[in-house]
Amino acid sequence: MSTRATEPITQTDKVLSTNSADETMIRSGVTGAMFGFLFGGLFVSAVLGFFAAYASQKNDEVGGYARSFGNFGVLVTNKALVLNEKHRFAERSTEAVQLAWEQAKKYDAKYNILDISRDMVLNLWVLLVRCNREHRLLERGVEVTGLGYEYVAKRIGADRS
Repeated sequence: MSTRATEPITQTDKVLSTNSADETMIRSGVTGAMFGFLFGGLFVSAVLGFFAAYASQKNDEVGGYARSFGNFGVLVTNKALVLNEKHRFAERSTEAVQLAWEQAKKYDAKYNILDISRDMVLNLWVLLVRCNREHRLLERGVEVTGLGYEYVAKRIGADRS
């Protein structure tokens, strides 16, 4: 197991900006998903992430906005890394989580909750990964969201392509 997760984030870990179409789609989708999660929860996260990823592939005005949104996400990430270097947010939150973990281990010694929870989460994760591989849920989600975008854009006359 890697100790990378417990190491403090440094400025050398900054996200690099590239121009690959796939990476642009990923940047836009991840930024959309994060904003969706922050402002609307899981469902809004999925819809906004899929919409931003799909729209970033279009060569119209909305596609330009989606690509700019992805670039904004990279900018915010880089700024957060710089702030973290200054104020040590990651290190301090890691210490708080480690303290909570120690308390949880004491509670677990009595009730065996961690093993039960770990097994349940692991089984759920395996099922989700298998379901995604078998049914291509993420790819289909992007496509369905894109079709919805095109339908709405044509209905309101915003799609100029």
